[in-house]
Amino acid sequence: MVVAVDMIILVVGLVVSQPQPRRIDVSFTTHYWECHSARNDTEIVFLVLSTIYAAAMLLFATFLAYKTRAAGQRYSHYSETKQMGLSVYNILFSALVGFAVLVNPMADFYTKYYITVITVLWATTFSLLALFLPKVHAFIKQQHKEKAGIFAIYHHFLKSIRKHHHKKDHESSMHHHYSHSQHQQSISQNSTAYGHHSSSFHTTGAGRGELISLNQMMQHHVPLDSNMVGGGSPSTAAGSATAATASNYVEVHEGEMPVRRVIRYFPFLSHWEMQHIMVFPCLGYFSFFSERTKEGAVMSYREATIYSAQLEEYVLKIHGQGIHDMYIQLPDLDALKIWETAFNNRGKKQLQQHPQQQTKNIDSSSFLHLDSDDENDPEDEAKHVISSSSFLAPPESIHQQNPHHQPQYHSSQRSLLARRQSERSSVTSETVAVNDHHPPV
Repeated sequence: MVVAVDMIILVVGLVVSQPQPRRIDVSFTTHYWECHSARNDTEIVFLVLSTIYAAAMLLFATFLAYKTRAAGQRYSHYSETKQMGLSVYNILFSALVGFAVLVNPMADFYTKYYITVITVLWATTFSLLALFLPKVHAFIKQQHKEKAGIFAIYHHFLKSIRKHHHKKDHESSMHHHYSHSQHQQSISQNSTAYGHHSSSFHTTGAGRGELISLNQMMQHHVPLDSNMVGGGSPSTAAGSATAATASNYVEVHEGEMPVRRVIRYFPFLSHWEMQHIMVFPCLGYFSFFSERTKEGAVMSYREATIYSAQLEEYVLKIHGQGIHDMYIQLPDLDALKIWETAFNNRGKKQLQQHPQQQTKNIDSSSFLHLDSDDENDPEDEAKHVISSSSFLAPPESIHQQNPHHQPQYHSSQRSLLARRQSERSSVTSETVAVNDHHPPV
């Protein structure tokens, strides 16, 4: 309505008194042009009418801003009254300065021009900053509060888990009164189960409440004892000492690796960054934290799939619940399979086997990496090719389905060894079939 009335005044004024260009000489070398009506009286009438209308609107806005200056303190829905009042006061003072310069007959062309431009730019810029700058500041402050709250809850959750585990350890030691000999026997049994690296997994008390890194789990060739993990995956970070206390543990996987958080529809806008990851598969979320920037977040996910299994490009894709996905880069194919199992282990009982001994499919994307050193033992190289680079079904599963296929399994190793000795190539990528008559497990 306000704009419509102003437009009517301007249109009628232009129709009644049509403007015509007029040259005004400032000096012998300088001049400028102005638009003036042929009838000066008509031009003055419409100019005064337009000025009175604009002044009336500005004064009314100033009156409203003054009356509502304290409304934001009593009513939360009117919290912008202070910013609106500052904007209106600033526009009023700018208009007074501009009007005083325009009506001054002693002011030259350049003075009027530059002061008018400055007052218009100052009034509009200050009004926009006064209205929207507090909103931007409040938005950024709220984001920082949310991040701080998420990290506080996350650390409190981990602290509660560890405190609960230590409490259970103390109660168990008080009730059972383990002797020194029994404790040494338990340590020796754990050392036998975990091999030469058992010191990395040893925990005080009953062996509960300590987080075990997934990278440490991949360095061992013997799976965890079922009494310790309570039926969890080989990469569980917290295990149970006995089956009776298995329910007191939360499955956690942790590791430090390159990750890339992307927007699902614009994946090219993100970059790789080294971050620390902790996965809670039973809860359906994981956290990632950067030691360099001291920032991180918690992200819920649906599932994890293998994005790339090519040589030197082992990438795992985590499908988030929202619009973000996460890509994790892993060093080898075994680590890729282990982390895929860790993310997808939503409380399901996993096989009590080492990841290198679990049943895996053989497809056209299986790769064999042969060492480039020709001085190595060909037999050892062939064993390395069969055991670590390709995915073969375990001998137990092959024997159960068809015991006569075992000679063919060993013959494939011998043929591969002979081929390696003959070719002596540095790097080879191919697919190994266990049995032409036996489908992949």
